[in-house]
Amino acid sequence: MVDTDTAPAPAGGITPTAVFALGHLAASLREEGHHADAGLIRRVLADAVEARWA
Repeated sequence: MVDTDTAPAPAGGITPTAVFALGHLAASLREEGHHADAGLIRRVLADAVEARWA
């Protein structure tokens, strides 16, 4: 079985750990009032997740 947290991402892909970290960053930015930055990270993250697990 492959450990999905540490396994290398496919070309152009994203790991579950990176998804968690970027989601946490977006939430922190939003809490600090940086709504545009948080929104951008969330959109890019959504595209990366869709590409990886589509």
